[in-house]
Amino acid sequence: MTSVRLEGLTRTFQDGTAAVRGVDLEIPAGEFFSLIGPSGCGKTTTLRMLAGLERPTAGRIWVHGADLTRVAAHRRPIHTVFQQYALFPHLSVFDNVAFGLKERRVPSSDIKARVGSMLDLVGLPDRVTARPRELSGGMQQRVALARALVLSPQVLLLDEPLGALDLRLRRQMQILLKTVQREVGITFVYVTHDQEEAFSMSDRVAVMHEGRLAQVGTPDEVYEHPASLFVADFVGTSNRLPGTVVSAGPLAVKLDGIGSVSADGVPGLAAGDACVAILRPESVRIDPDGQWSGTVADRSYLGGQTSVTLESDGERLILTAASRKVPPDLTVGSPVRAGWDPADLWVVPA
Repeated sequence: MTSVRLEGLTRTFQDGTAAVRGVDLEIPAGEFFSLIGPSGCGKTTTLRMLAGLERPTAGRIWVHGADLTRVAAHRRPIHTVFQQYALFPHLSVFDNVAFGLKERRVPSSDIKARVGSMLDLVGLPDRVTARPRELSGGMQQRVALARALVLSPQVLLLDEPLGALDLRLRRQMQILLKTVQREVGITFVYVTHDQEEAFSMSDRVAVMHEGRLAQVGTPDEVYEHPASLFVADFVGTSNRLPGTVVSAGPLAVKLDGIGSVSADGVPGLAAGDACVAILRPESVRIDPDGQWSGTVADRSYLGGQTSVTLESDGERLILTAASRKVPPDLTVGSPVRAGWDPADLWVVPA
């Protein structure tokens, strides 16, 4: 069953700026779906239209088969968790979570059971009497999550909810969000500019660029087979090897300074097209018989991994490998050859 369907969703502001441009999207029920992209790409505006906080200039919004395009925000079966938790400082954790249920005049016995169950789910059963000021940032975020989920929304929207947390707490909350989403089984739509955060939690992601969907797919599809140079660069570090398409079926390209290779790539490439082969740093290896020669321009220790930047005639190639596998004598200025498996190349239009 489709949980969310957007049809031609568009938002143009009074100054003529088009924040969202004709977005078509379907999200199945029970999916953890993320909208990612740089600042200003339209992801938050899309989320706000889905929440009912912005009115579309054009297009339709459907949730579980109901057209909600013109339905007021408070009448939608949707709730939102923001980066700013907006907890009531004078209320206890219990009363913060129970607030919406009391507004709906739910019987007290039901409120107690539902709030207790939700606080158990987010790991705060022993903080029912605490005030928000007595909680860590991570705990406050859990209260905000419980407050939204206790109302049993059909869709939960999350607008960069972990942005205010430090790295350790973000990791903990990522695990918690995945666990909670599986437990409650409702659709999560998550907005973030952090692709690693989105990839770690999501069933599928949509990359937005200049108000449009640049690509929609599973995290591994988007990372391994980006639809464009923009997507390749946004979702991770990429080495760019420019060239020209020699033939389209099967795909063969001539890479500048390297030669002709067979590779996979995006559909629609034709002989003579300028192209770029994307090569991820983890696919590059030190190889005395490799396709690329140069010198080490930089070596950066990242803990479990080490990143090495190679340079030749102004061109750079980055490789990453397990730190224990990088030779200790590979230092800045060292001559080196590197190579890769042609199967690790992915070709996109230039």
